[in-house]
Amino acid sequence: MAIVAGWMRVLVSVAILGAVAPPPALAAEAVTVVRFADAPNHRSPDGLTLARLLLGPASGRPPGGLHVGSLILKRGAAVAKHSHAESDEIVVLLKGEVEMIAGGEIHQLKAPLALLIPRGVEHSFRVIRAAEAVQIYSPAGPEARFKVWPEAG
Repeated sequence: MAIVAGWMRVLVSVAILGAVAPPPALAAEAVTVVRFADAPNHRSPDGLTLARLLLGPASGRPPGGLHVGSLILKRGAAVAKHSHAESDEIVVLLKGEVEMIAGGEIHQLKAPLALLIPRGVEHSFRVIRAAEAVQIYSPAGPEARFKVWPEAG
């Protein structure tokens, strides 16, 4: 029940902020199914993060306006302070624990939860306990950085 309530808060926040534009309508025959094993995987140079590109331009699969990916993060993985000028980011933390600094505030985040980082908000994170997450960008774009990482089998 708490997970559902958390999702509702995220959806209400998105609706109020108008942060995520509605996706373009897809034809009924345009359903795309991507098995995790078939998606491109890229490993960070430090070996602590595995990024799986599931849907969106970086994966070569629709929907064109969004990026949907998954992250497997080892303890100690970190992302330096940055922002996305043109994209909102949604992270669904499925497992683990991370410390995030966003908008100048420190957040201790323990799975399961979902969070919305509106475009333009500076944020960083470090992994306290190994984590798994789903990451969505709207519109797609910031995930292109993963493609410069070496492919992982």
